[in-house]
Amino acid sequence: MNLNHSTVYTYRNNQHMFTWHPAELIDDIVHVLEQVTKQIQIQHGDLFMLTSDSYASPCRVLDTIDVTIDGIGTLQNSFQFLATRSSENRYRAEHSEQ
Repeated sequence: MNLNHSTVYTYRNNQHMFTWHPAELIDDIVHVLEQVTKQIQIQHGDLFMLTSDSYASPCRVLDTIDVTIDGIGTLQNSFQFLATRSSENRYRAEHSEQ
């Protein structure tokens, strides 16, 4: 295990918070989210916050997603979209307060 590349991902809504220390790629988030959905009742429209905390980059909010109940495929697509669009979303958020 290379601690220099350790990252903490946190999933949070108004009732629950789950923290995960991934071992490999961001794709593994899908497996963790599968376990989360078995533990709590997720309703359409619930917002989960994805934050990343590592030695290389301080903890920051990457994005929020609209959780659906269409199955893990939809959740996987959401996280793939999240991973590719996080920088654009941060830019949009910074300029939305003007």
